[in-house]
Amino acid sequence: MTEQAGAESLRTYEEINAKIKRGDAVVVTADEFISHVAENGLEASAKEVDVVTTGTFGAMCSSGSFLNFGHSEPPIKMSRCWLNDVPAYKGLAAVDAYIGATAMSESQGFEYGGGHVIEDLVGGKEVHLRGEAYGTDCYPRRSIETTVTLDDLNQATLINPRNAYQHYSRKIPTSPLSSFKYAKEIAETLKRWILKEAFLLSRPAELLPGRTQLLRES
Repeated sequence: MTEQAGAESLRTYEEINAKIKRGDAVVVTADEFISHVAENGLEASAKEVDVVTTGTFGAMCSSGSFLNFGHSEPPIKMSRCWLNDVPAYKGLAAVDAYIGATAMSESQGFEYGGGHVIEDLVGGKEVHLRGEAYGTDCYPRRSIETTVTLDDLNQATLINPRNAYQHYSRKIPTSPLSSFKYAKEIAETLKRWILKEAFLLSRPAELLPGRTQLLRES
């Protein structure tokens, strides 16, 4: 069912997903949407644009990916490993590793890191894997050097534990009871904070034209 906001018909998630599958969805970045609004107005932009992407390549401090490489022959229990010269955490199972998005390359420093490794894997590129081990009876191999792609991995799980919100310590009035009355009070409090720019999930790169007036009218 299509929701109504005044005289405007809003597209549903199902309708937008169908356009994405057909390949005819209008997708813009947050910066492009701001320019679109400035040129065409918010109402026209809302009708024309289906998706606004707000992601950046600024990885959060705990973002990363758990990877399982599968066993080699002979098998190895890696104690240390690197992906494109970026160290990955190896206090895990034999061929599991955690590549932190903010880990830095040992040869390129700030120019390349774990976030780039993840991007390369997702993009289908080959990544150089180097591993070291102390060797055991069950895992006799002491070193390995090879290339892997995302398709070669048994598992790859992206983790973003701190991407929920920015102001961790902001206190919001709450009630132990589900109540529309208190929900309205909380909404009004949040609205005042947002208007004062005292409560932001993330600071906008640029305010939308007419943003403050729209908030006051909502």
